[in-house]
Amino acid sequence: LKGARPEKPFTLKITEDYVKVAGKVKGLVEETNKVLEFINKQNQIDQNSDTKTTFAGDTSLQNIEFQLRNLIHEPMLVMDGDGEVLRSYRLNQLGVEFEKSGLLTFKEEKFTKALERDFEGVGQAITGEGGFSPSLRKVLDGYTRIGNGILTTREQGIRGKIKEIDRQIEEKTRQIDRKSQSITDTFSRLQSTMANMQRQGQYLSATLGGSGGNPISQLLGG
Repeated sequence: LKGARPEKPFTLKITEDYVKVAGKVKGLVEETNKVLEFINKQNQIDQNSDTKTTFAGDTSLQNIEFQLRNLIHEPMLVMDGDGEVLRSYRLNQLGVEFEKSGLLTFKEEKFTKALERDFEGVGQAITGEGGFSPSLRKVLDGYTRIGNGILTTREQGIRGKIKEIDRQIEEKTRQIDRKSQSITDTFSRLQSTMANMQRQGQYLSATLGGSGGNPISQLLGG
């Protein structure tokens, strides 16, 4: 192209870059595996696991894993310009398969052969309207979308519960403080009353005892 000149014809050959396309799909598989690895790690617990820092048994994670695995097994439709279904592909036909570990593996040679046979169809199965990539994005967006995504909504709910618990703790603390102050005041009054009674007793003993005789008898007029 740089050497093009007026009246100087040249030939430009455009071919599909199978290696680059395969690399993009490999990257998509690797990112999907990161999500599956995170879910697996959260669900692996034993007697030494700190469940305060994991999401073991969390329903949201279970739902994400369920939808991802279903999506990977579902057929991806190839349609014409009028929306008519021409054929379909499953990911295992394109070299994307599950391992025993539960993670995905990508067989690039198998994928490349599928591209060579049907480049347009495979491309649509991966990136088309009903393809794997848009479907995966739709599933994940439903959880991670800011504002009304499932995880955002759950986070807001948890923060609301924490705030309510903090409010209840503050209210209980105020009640305890008031109760403690009330008990302290009652005890102080009781001590003051006892001190007064002791002083009165000492006064009576001193007054009546100094005149001789039994103080009780003197009080009764004896």
